[in-house]
Amino acid sequence: MAKIPAQYIGTDEVYLEDLTNLRDGSGNPLTKSTLSTGDTLMMEDFDVLGETYIYDADNNPTYLGTGRVILPQDAGLTDQQLAQRGYRFSSGRSDFIAI
Repeated sequence: MAKIPAQYIGTDEVYLEDLTNLRDGSGNPLTKSTLSTGDTLMMEDFDVLGETYIYDADNNPTYLGTGRVILPQDAGLTDQQLAQRGYRFSSGRSDFIAI
């Protein structure tokens, strides 16, 4: 898993408890304990972009990757067909966008 720069697009100011390992979108240590709209933060890629799993017949998950990932053999299938094959797509956080 990798960290990527993300911009906060939420409307409420967010208090950050521990600045120890937090960096802004440029990789510099954070110097303030709040996030305001437009501020940037290095975040785990799956937190921002979501992730994809596929479940087999026994309901065992296989991680396919960050974001919306579709196996080559399933390209072109509808969302309903993908769901029938066991795909589960999670969304990233709605209050951040990748930059």
